Amino acid sequence: VMACECATYGMPVITSDIDVCREIFGGMHNVVLMPNNISQWNAVKVVDRLLVNLPYKKNSMYYAKNTVDKEIKIIKQCLGNWI
Repeated sequence: VMACECATYGMPVITSDIDVCREIFGGMHNVVLMPNNISQWNAVKVVDRLLVNLPYKKNSMYYAKNTVDKEIKIIKQCLGNWI
């Protein structure tokens, strides 16, 4: 959760290259997904890549208007005439 919050507020994040991280952080320019095998990556290059683009803008994809509002819409659609 903390990595999501950091990324949302525009902080640079380095995290594992696993399915859930690809789904959550996809499209965020301030996040680098790294292979879990440390021999396959160069930390200096990754940090340099993140630092060159500072400051990052906040990512709004997880703001309430983009999450809660969509969830309420889906619930209302599912409930249909019941509400």
